[in-house]
Amino acid sequence: MSVLNLTNTELVGSIPADLGRLTHLRVLDLGHNRLSGTIPSAIGNLTRIQVLVLHYNRITGHLIQELENLHDLRYISFVKNDLSGHIPENLFNNTPLLTHINFGNNSLSGTIPNCISSLSKLEYLALQVNQLTGPVPPSIFNKSRLQQIVLYGNYKITGPIPDNISFSLPMLRLIDLHQNSFKGRLPSGLAACQYLNEINMGANSFYDVLPTWLAKLPQLTILALGNNKIYGSIPDVLGNLTGLVVLELAFCNLTGEIPPGLVKLRKLSRLHLSHNQLTRQFPSFVGNLSELTFLVLKSNSLTGSVPITVGNSRSLNIFSIGWNFLHGGLDFLPTLSNCRELQTLDISVSFFTGNLPDYMGNFSSQVSFFLAFDNELTGNVPATLSNLSALNLLGLSYNHLSNTIPESIMVLKNLRILDFSMNNMSGPVPTQITTMSSLERLFLQNNKFSGILPNSLGNLTKLQYIGLSYNQFSQVYHPAFSNLTILFYLICLTIP
Repeated sequence: MSVLNLTNTELVGSIPADLGRLTHLRVLDLGHNRLSGTIPSAIGNLTRIQVLVLHYNRITGHLIQELENLHDLRYISFVKNDLSGHIPENLFNNTPLLTHINFGNNSLSGTIPNCISSLSKLEYLALQVNQLTGPVPPSIFNKSRLQQIVLYGNYKITGPIPDNISFSLPMLRLIDLHQNSFKGRLPSGLAACQYLNEINMGANSFYDVLPTWLAKLPQLTILALGNNKIYGSIPDVLGNLTGLVVLELAFCNLTGEIPPGLVKLRKLSRLHLSHNQLTRQFPSFVGNLSELTFLVLKSNSLTGSVPITVGNSRSLNIFSIGWNFLHGGLDFLPTLSNCRELQTLDISVSFFTGNLPDYMGNFSSQVSFFLAFDNELTGNVPATLSNLSALNLLGLSYNHLSNTIPESIMVLKNLRILDFSMNNMSGPVPTQITTMSSLERLFLQNNKFSGILPNSLGNLTKLQYIGLSYNQFSQVYHPAFSNLTILFYLICLTIP
């Protein structure tokens, strides 16, 4: 027998040492089971083994030194176990044919051993989500066959990415180093990786400008450098990356405009540039990106109005542009009804003016979050919002809205948070509020509401927070509140 494949067969217990007697085995796959205990040293007797798979089990203990006896080993995967301790320094000194190493999602510690650098045929290296520390051996970044490097989530892997002298990965397709402690410049040698399709180096400590050499990677599909200290502007030539699907540059120190050259990214699905210092006009080219599903530009210093062409991006799922200096009317809102997959709409903390259009009732039935708080909005709350049956959060506080709460929106049974506070609204609280059975937070303070609070408030058994102060209600406490057993916070009622 040369192949023993018992993957996904609900095996339990420990790995028997007698497996070491099957010296003719070339493939041993025990993955996707519930095996526990340690790796028996007898595995080192399988000197003809080429594929060794123990992934997705509950194996504990250390990596055994006897693995270095597996001279014909090509593929080894122990991902998703609970292995601990160091990777032995000489573990791969005698496995010259090894192409695939996956020790990810364990509890391995110590440094990445230099023995990995000796593997001239290595194509895939995954050591993510462990407790590894120290620098990456520089020669790992000089492997002619290496296609994927995945080291994210160790947090304490340190040092710079090697410079161009030691960076030569012509076959590289994916490099993911995020959630570590790398510092310094990104190597321009990445520009020579003609097959590269993903760069993810978020949550490190890079101090550099965004390099223009990225434009020399025409096969790149994912560029994720968020959560770094990258400064300067976004190069217009990034528009030459016409195969790009994801552009993730959030939580950096980027300045300047969102370059118009990005209009050429016709395959772009995700554009995330939030929490930077970007300025100038809202990018007018967004409506030309027909594949765009995720547009998040919040927390910048963008100015000007939003073009009505944004609704041309009909695949939009997330549209978040709040916390900017955007102004003007809401003419762009009705056009978003073209986006039938829209779920999140955030235009909060800006300077938008005018009335919320009745046409909002034609939005996608999937809209679950609508945030427009802290603007200069006037007029009524549209009764047509009742059509948005999936609405989970409605935040319209800190505006100049007036008139009453539409009774029609009381049918929003999925609404968890309703915030009309800090407006000029008036009239009674609709008695039909009892139909909002999912309501957890109700904020109506600082308005001109009046009358008697409905007894039906006591039927909202999920209600945890109520804000009703600074209105014109006729009583300061309502007996219905005693029925709200999980009420955490009540803003006291007051009569001006």
